[in-house]
Amino acid sequence: MGRVDLVLHTRLPPGLGPAVRTALGRLLEELGHGDKSLTLILTDDTEIQALKRAYWGEDTPTDVLSFPTYEPGDPFIPAHLGDIVISLDTARRQAKEQGHSLKDEVKVLAAHALWHLLCLGWSSLRLETPAQLSPRGLYRGPGPGPGPVAAG
Repeated sequence: MGRVDLVLHTRLPPGLGPAVRTALGRLLEELGHGDKSLTLILTDDTEIQALKRAYWGEDTPTDVLSFPTYEPGDPFIPAHLGDIVISLDTARRQAKEQGHSLKDEVKVLAAHALWHLLCLGWSSLRLETPAQLSPRGLYRGPGPGPGPVAAG
């Protein structure tokens, strides 16, 4: 299983960190990158807004940012894929709006960011609801799966 280093910059509800960490590690494994690692940083709107302002020039919070450690198209994929930063403030609002749990919302955001770290793009995931994340961390639902699907 892939290694996910969890960094907490905000308080977490019980069980959230281990659940997301395990799901993301299994997702790495299922995608054929079980020998890779990444860092998952769970934070708040203030910190993610500062990062978005510094790196994208936009002064608003967001749900998730990804910082790959290599350039797209580089044939060498390093052992550490990069960093994923998720705002739990925004994730809570989105979970409430979508009618699902914070845990499910963070799993979807983490999967989204992993797709970007692997340069696959969100459209290849075809994940529409958190319920489509399998207990093993990847995919369950309509369309092809498990695994990445060609963008079309």
